[in-house]
Amino acid sequence: MDRNAIALIAALVSFSGIFPYIRDVLKGKTHPNLVSWATWCLLNLINTAAALSTGAFQTALLSGASALATGWVTFLSFRRGKIKYTAFDIVCQVLALAGIVAWGLTGQPQLAVLIAVSIDLVAALPTWRHAWITPFNETWQGFALAAGAAIVTLFTVTQYTLVSLAFPLLVVTNCSVIVTIVLYRRSVVVRRPTRRHARQ
Repeated sequence: MDRNAIALIAALVSFSGIFPYIRDVLKGKTHPNLVSWATWCLLNLINTAAALSTGAFQTALLSGASALATGWVTFLSFRRGKIKYTAFDIVCQVLALAGIVAWGLTGQPQLAVLIAVSIDLVAALPTWRHAWITPFNETWQGFALAAGAAIVTLFTVTQYTLVSLAFPLLVVTNCSVIVTIVLYRRSVVVRRPTRRHARQ
């Protein structure tokens, strides 16, 4: 099996991680923020376009799968989500667009990727906090699948550049941290019941 086929399988595995979230959206258990998901979709599209422009096909498959997944949630958000603009959302969108402009002016897709990945990493911080505070509200399996797929993708890349490596490394880092936090915090909560439960 060649590298592209393996990368395609990894991208499909990564995409499958969105299914539990989609299920909860359709059941009305969660209501995604349209603005946030649209921003993530834009960032993934930037990474995909940059990867394709430099011939980093394997990375483009992974980021393209992420773009489809976030785009699917964005579509559902129009009817099943909520629309809430925050200052952080505005900053993220402005910086993402600035990355596109910088790419157009300089012809350097690395600038757009660097900005997009930086925004993604900062945007992950609230999720890390949420996973720490309410570990049972996060579906860690989906993040584990995404991390595994990104690791496989790293082994399939044929060129080692910022454009080809940045996005997979971001996914590995972000998803691994979330999985670690969730599993650790769940074990702590189970071992250390609350005072109220201890008295019962």
